[in-house]
Amino acid sequence: DIQIWQPGILRNTDYLNPGPAKLLAATLDKDIKIFKEGGVLPELWHWLYFLPVDRQSDLSADGHPIKGHFIPPVGAGLLRKKL
Repeated sequence: DIQIWQPGILRNTDYLNPGPAKLLAATLDKDIKIFKEGGVLPELWHWLYFLPVDRQSDLSADGHPIKGHFIPPVGAGLLRKKL
């Protein structure tokens, strides 16, 4: 039932090495020396980490997982009407 549906909890782990943060800092012309192991990331930079790992065969044509996690179990027509 759509009224009681809630997505499950997703848990993911990742090793936060400074490499991706240094690459983004360089792209944004920021000082890369501030990124050290155990340091604090600027807001939203955590998006560089904890990325999903899905097999190609588990992805739909739009690149999202076929078995979606955060979309309620409704038909496409009903979802379109809600938007």
